[in-house]
Amino acid sequence: MFSLLSVDVKNSSARRLQLVLAVLAISVFFLQGCSTSGNQKLKDQTQSSIDEKILVGKSTLQSVRDEYGDPYSTITTDGGGLIWIYRYQHGTPWNRNFIPIYNLFDSGTDLEITELIISFDPSNKVKKTEIRKVSDVAKRGITVQ
Repeated sequence: MFSLLSVDVKNSSARRLQLVLAVLAISVFFLQGCSTSGNQKLKDQTQSSIDEKILVGKSTLQSVRDEYGDPYSTITTDGGGLIWIYRYQHGTPWNRNFIPIYNLFDSGTDLEITELIISFDPSNKVKKTEIRKVSDVAKRGITVQ
């Protein structure tokens, strides 16, 4: 009788372990999703939607800061003006990133980058706006050169 009870306990422990491993594997799969960084307000912007919010010659440095927050990068021009750059980046990992061992040799992420470049004149009024959308790839692994 004792040996039968012992077998059931082992069997029960094995099932619990399988369940825990399955839940862990599923959790890792869902947690390894897409990543985003930067200014979320740029996510779905186009040049025309930017032109509706930021008026050349009328919008000021402060009104842009109120709408979009602090810039990702700031450049001071020789003429005393400023250029502010806002950035939004969305990354989608490759499927092969999730293949054990293989991902050590070759893995990567597809990147969609949106940048909003705003030029200000010396009186801090908007001089020009430009939105750029770029697709890129970030590669990792032993075989990446």
